[in-house]
Amino acid sequence: MSTTGNSGRHLLAQRGWRFRHSLWVLFPILSFGLLTSVGFVIVGARARRADWWGPGVGYFVLSIVVLIMSGKSDEGSVGQAVSSALLLVAWLGGIAHAFLINRSWLRWRAEHNDEIVNRYAPRMAPAPPTSWTQGGPPPVSRWAGGAAGGPHAPSPRWAHDPHRDGPPQGVYGSVPPPAPQPLDVNTAGIGELAGLPGFDYERAGRVVTARGQQNGFRVIEDFHRAAALTPHEIAGVREHVRCSPARFGPAR
Repeated sequence: MSTTGNSGRHLLAQRGWRFRHSLWVLFPILSFGLLTSVGFVIVGARARRADWWGPGVGYFVLSIVVLIMSGKSDEGSVGQAVSSALLLVAWLGGIAHAFLINRSWLRWRAEHNDEIVNRYAPRMAPAPPTSWTQGGPPPVSRWAGGAAGGPHAPSPRWAHDPHRDGPPQGVYGSVPPPAPQPLDVNTAGIGELAGLPGFDYERAGRVVTARGQQNGFRVIEDFHRAAALTPHEIAGVREHVRCSPARFGPAR
């Protein structure tokens, strides 16, 4: 038989703990012997001890026999008296038996308390890694580009690189790149003008030649005429170009 450890002795010393785990004794006390078997079966099944739940089966059979005898006997008959006597004996005997077993039950319950708690405790999901050595990189700041802890924390090699990875990821998706600035037709080179919609190097060259002859375009319409743009071509480049008069004087 195993001895009770320190934790078990601590539980046995608590009056409230002993009272809670002795409530099964109320079955034979309050039921006048009719439910004595219930308490014995409960503690016997929990402890897996046949010498505890076995008597509970015997008390159950005895209560059934007493009820049958009482139902078949007439009022005041010998059978009625015998059934009443058996019920009284089963009731008082069950109470005494329950208190006797309860001492062993409390000792067993204290010895196996940790095992029972772990058996019925909910299974928790494994905690996520808390460090790089546990299988994951340290948290990376979404905006600062470094490890969590502030903008001065060291930036690991997997942190965001704006020159390599593009704009940082925001809370609602990627941050859109800034809109390109309109091209100044008075300072743009041939290569820049050739990149406009509907332009090539030949048309861009004509624009640069006309710009030199006019000492710069004073209004955007001068650019349209120099490039010989049709109305639909003007609509295609309108948002991509501007005419700055700061270098060449005010516009007409």
